[in-house]
Amino acid sequence: MAAPSEHYFDRLSDDVLLNILTFLPSIDLYSISRVNRRFNSLCYDRTLVRYSSFANCYRLSDEVFTKYIQCASHHLVHLNLSACYWLSGKVFDNSVSRCTNLTHLYLLNCNVNVKRLCRIMAALDKLQVLAFTIQDLRDFHSELATNQAAQKTLRHLQVICLHFHQQLEFSPHISMHFLSQPSFLEYCQNLVELHVLGTPSCSKGMPQYLLQPQINNKENWTRLKTLSINDAIDPAARMFFFGMLMEVCKFSLKFETILQPSSNLQRLQNKTHFFKCLLQIDSLRHLDFSRAMIEIPNPDFPLHKARNLSFLNIADNTRITSHSLQTIAEGCPNLVSINLQNCHSLLLGQDNKTPEPGGLQLLLMSLSHLRHINLSGVHVHETDITNSSLCRLLANNTEWRSISISPCCLCVKNKSSTSKMVGRKRILVQYHQSQTVKKLRIGVQLSQNQPSTSHKDPVTMDRVCDDGPETDGPSELDTLVSSCPLMEEFELVSAGFRSTFNKYFGVSPKTFHFISCVQANSIRDSDLSCIGNWQHLRYLQLSGLQGIWFGNSLTDIAKGCVNLERLHLAYLGLTGHCQYVKNLCAAFRHFHKLLDFRLEQPYLKLDESFFSGCQECHTLERICIISKNASLEPAPVLKFVEQVSSLVVIELFTGVTLTQCKSLQSQILKRFGVVRPALCVCIHPLMHPDLPQVTSNLPTVHLEEMTVSGSRICVKPPRWPW
Repeated sequence: MAAPSEHYFDRLSDDVLLNILTFLPSIDLYSISRVNRRFNSLCYDRTLVRYSSFANCYRLSDEVFTKYIQCASHHLVHLNLSACYWLSGKVFDNSVSRCTNLTHLYLLNCNVNVKRLCRIMAALDKLQVLAFTIQDLRDFHSELATNQAAQKTLRHLQVICLHFHQQLEFSPHISMHFLSQPSFLEYCQNLVELHVLGTPSCSKGMPQYLLQPQINNKENWTRLKTLSINDAIDPAARMFFFGMLMEVCKFSLKFETILQPSSNLQRLQNKTHFFKCLLQIDSLRHLDFSRAMIEIPNPDFPLHKARNLSFLNIADNTRITSHSLQTIAEGCPNLVSINLQNCHSLLLGQDNKTPEPGGLQLLLMSLSHLRHINLSGVHVHETDITNSSLCRLLANNTEWRSISISPCCLCVKNKSSTSKMVGRKRILVQYHQSQTVKKLRIGVQLSQNQPSTSHKDPVTMDRVCDDGPETDGPSELDTLVSSCPLMEEFELVSAGFRSTFNKYFGVSPKTFHFISCVQANSIRDSDLSCIGNWQHLRYLQLSGLQGIWFGNSLTDIAKGCVNLERLHLAYLGLTGHCQYVKNLCAAFRHFHKLLDFRLEQPYLKLDESFFSGCQECHTLERICIISKNASLEPAPVLKFVEQVSSLVVIELFTGVTLTQCKSLQSQILKRFGVVRPALCVCIHPLMHPDLPQVTSNLPTVHLEEMTVSGSRICVKPPRWPW
């Protein structure tokens, strides 16, 4: 028997402890290293700290990072500090520059100006991969011209990820300058991958200048295999990227990855060198042509030859028909991820009139490697697929990891005018797609739990009110859930739904418009409870489900989805009266790993009852609430922020006055800003004209993932680092 003073960990060998420590993030290694001398030695073993990542680690502080680097700098090879926007600039100068063995460095959305970046690059001559954010390319190019050591580092780089975050002008009389001149890329001689990241179009501001880079040394670009830009409507990023793309295509390169969301592909018809590159499509592995209205098959776009393609994004293309899907199914047998969002004609024939679902059926049945698919925005009704349904077709593949669909595909019976049983009460519901006024329920006495049908309700939608037991066997969604137990990401978004904040219109609440699909209105809480059987689910979005009233399914989801990290809810049930808040608050205590919560619903009462429910989720890091005409009580918000110590991002866009918002935001920052260095607070009236300018100052990571909403499934290739 061990001596009383002996610790149980003393019985374990170093190899066993090292194996256990490999499962911990870098920030936890630092904490454990302070336990005793033995753990200090183990936690800084080269096998553990060689790949260190602090991306989105809100517990990191200047002091912690400095001490970590002091012990681990000589072992570090990969260092990821992306989205650590709160660290001071001096930390990067004093700490990152000491890691002279670094080959991979990620500094996206960090406090690094051009002078500091050049000093870091000058000290790290072994770098091969560099990701950074830039505000002024001209200043960066000028600074490089006087720093030969930084130029030497650029010559060795193989991968560059450039994030544009230029200062925007909000004046109605913007003086725009178009420039064409060499850029810092002139120093690169071994570049294989170039990635460009733009900022979401969340405002009406414009950059002071747009730069189209010139290429003087063609030999530097012969090794290029990958060009990508994210789907952000950022004019500065897009002009830089497409300027590069048109130039390098002149060298007849054979690409492996082209990610270039564009709605103006037709304007490139006269760029023969661009289409010559596309003819070499057999070498491509990742391809993004979303928002490009091109027909498939197409002689200039021989997708039937893309045998090695694993990721394809052709979202927002109304020319994609059933025949197009057949071409993809036959020509791309190795597809792992495909995005068909808003391809409204994919169930039609080549004439765009005659129903022909055979292409979608062939796609789902023949592509055995598919793991990710996005069909949101597409109406799939019971009569569209012969002798089957979309969920049953999807259920034939048991290896799905992420799916995005519209709720109307879950309705397999025509309920345009039918009677249903609610307990022992029979009701008659009549649907009309063009109206948003609830029809009369015949022969039903409203109980205390049922919402009022008074004409005083601000806005209501037609729906079937049936939360009673089902007797028709498993639902369509239940069939999918039981067949695909490994699901990690799932979106159920009504076709035509667009968030108040979205990437196409930015932060502009007045652009919101949504009429629910008739079939989608019949989806009830009982249809969604089966989602709780997905124990591996990490991300869930439910948007535009007008038939969800009381949210009973939210508790089942919270209890079953034990690994859920992100939950986005928008416009569920009654528009004028949010009936599901009580069950939502009750569900919070069952979310043990939830990090991000986004709620978009008008007429909310953000009071003591609501925030006391939210504070039951002790793991929350980010919360975003968008609610038109909502009320907001300051005291419960302060108590909520105090109780949930992990919370660092608070975004509240409601109907209260600007003075109240500024007062509450100031109180939160003053009270918690010192102890939470990463704290980011944005509290503002939703309909205020200055809202776009205010949100443009948010850190990009929160702007993209929380504020601006949209489908996230199949937007990028699986495990895409950018």
